[in-house]
Amino acid sequence: MLMYMFCGSQSPFERLARSMEDVTGDGGVLKKVIRTGTGQAIPEGATVRVHYNAYLEYNDEPYDSSRLRNMPEQLKLGEGGFPGFEIAICSLKRSEIAQFLIKPKYAFGKVGCPPRIPPNATLLFEIELISFVDSKAADEFRGFSEEERKQASVEHLAEVCRSEREIGNELFQRKQFGRAMAKYGRAINLLEHARIKDEGEERLWKSSLMKLYLNMALCCLKKSSALRAISFAKKVLDFDSKNVKAIFRLGQAYMMLSEFKKSRDKFVLAARLAPNNEEIRRELQKLDGRVEKFRAMERSMCHRMFSDARKGLPDAVHKKGASSGIPKEERDAIVQSLQYFKDDSSVIEMPIPGNLSSSEIACIEEVAHDLGLKTKLVTDPEKCIKVFKEVPDEDD
Repeated sequence: MLMYMFCGSQSPFERLARSMEDVTGDGGVLKKVIRTGTGQAIPEGATVRVHYNAYLEYNDEPYDSSRLRNMPEQLKLGEGGFPGFEIAICSLKRSEIAQFLIKPKYAFGKVGCPPRIPPNATLLFEIELISFVDSKAADEFRGFSEEERKQASVEHLAEVCRSEREIGNELFQRKQFGRAMAKYGRAINLLEHARIKDEGEERLWKSSLMKLYLNMALCCLKKSSALRAISFAKKVLDFDSKNVKAIFRLGQAYMMLSEFKKSRDKFVLAARLAPNNEEIRRELQKLDGRVEKFRAMERSMCHRMFSDARKGLPDAVHKKGASSGIPKEERDAIVQSLQYFKDDSSVIEMPIPGNLSSSEIACIEEVAHDLGLKTKLVTDPEKCIKVFKEVPDEDD
């Protein structure tokens, strides 16, 4: 909220203008930096995300505010914003916050914008630049004909894909993983069908594809799609067998599938290649903790299922293929174990080994169904029942 003290003949905006710099050279847009930003200037035609509060003179409450909506404004420069607003944004760097006085000729002029903005109104904006993406190359490529696309060089395609990847990265930061994957996937499709002429183009092609494959693998992990994450990570390793990020992603995917040995092998290899990487160390510690919890849960379940539970049950009960003969203690152990698995968002499969009776299998299947989990009986390489989560492929 802005509070103004009235003194002398100057208006609040006139006093504020004295401490501001002229952005346009004619006094049409004035700027005062509140917090300095970092990085490069915004390129022409970029897609930007900003937070802002907009005020009329003599009003402490904003007439418009993305912050009150708790939703940043996204716009493509050159499309839709009024001139002074875009000029103000273009003067910002990432994370910068600044105040702008925008005169009527750069705002809504003599007409205004009824009912909120009167005629000939000077506006005060406080704007924060959250992020921007240079989408120009990707936007232009979408307008190409099919023949023009076929004739595009690898260098041109790499620039288009860099643009698509940056848009995907922005979506990823906003946790819109499905939409990010669509951007990465579009870029991958372009590059995988590119015509490579020489070694220089091949190096650029591989480098561009590896970045996209790694991003796709990470998105797959975020969406609990471990098998797809493994597929993309392996594509990177086909180009570079010692790529630490790809090996690390494999370790994470195998841990998600409860394939603990494979996971450890990948984490250990990644740690050997990058001994100072703290993230790898943390994942190894997480793996150790998960293995210990899994083993403890397995011991508890097996102990109850194969000792106490069988003492008072006739053999016929175990062979009838229904869970009605399972004692409460054993069923409670199964419920507890499967509930723990369901609540652990970083794991999507849990194998339960052992020589299970038909009653025990039926009980596991019944409890899993009640918890919204799926089951599958596996006999290769060794007999076990796998409990897994059905991950919805929602469009975010």
